[in-house]
Amino acid sequence: MSKQNDKYNSQNLLKSKDLKWLLIDFDKTIAQQASGPNYTPGDPMPGVQEALKELQDMGYKIVVFTARHWADVIVVEKYCEDHDIPYNKVICGKPLGVLLIDDKGFHLTDWKKDLPKIKERLEK
Repeated sequence: MSKQNDKYNSQNLLKSKDLKWLLIDFDKTIAQQASGPNYTPGDPMPGVQEALKELQDMGYKIVVFTARHWADVIVVEKYCEDHDIPYNKVICGKPLGVLLIDDKGFHLTDWKKDLPKIKERLEK
């Protein structure tokens, strides 16, 4: 690879410690179980507003992602705005499956209990 092309190599431009995007699932992570024929999201998960605000204050950008159809992007954005949930971007249409297997995954059970573990993992 020539030096000219080398300047466009993502490994040279972005080190993992500089990657400040956090991917947060919407249903059952930000919003409690959705219900009804319109799949209306429930109340915010306890502690989600405070946790995401704290992570955002640490310099992280919050990307909310969901398996919902792209038509629901406005539903997710409005929900976050109405409930003071900080976010930078919404991505709809993640692959639908029975299990998400990922090398960077974190299984959230409770925002208040898990936030220290999340922050510890981000510091590594």
